[in-house]
Amino acid sequence: MRNLRAAAPDLSPDSVTHVIQGNDYVTPSFVTAWARLSGIRHARRGFDKTAQPNGATWNATFRGYAQAECHLDVVVSFARMHRAGAFPNCF
Repeated sequence: MRNLRAAAPDLSPDSVTHVIQGNDYVTPSFVTAWARLSGIRHARRGFDKTAQPNGATWNATFRGYAQAECHLDVVVSFARMHRAGAFPNCF
């Protein structure tokens, strides 16, 4: 079985910043992919490059932290979300 990480093109947060900036639909998908394939560090870097994260981007970040068992980071990020004036949706 081929290693997916080795076969994938460079999709690091630094290389796709121009794609995720201002794209409310693509950014959460990239954050989720980074958390699953590259680890939470890449997901956090991608999140940090987002100018104004929306609810879906915040949710993808929470999900990535939870899957990586970084539960305290979920709570800290939730507080950051509220300080930034963003609020979760009902889903």
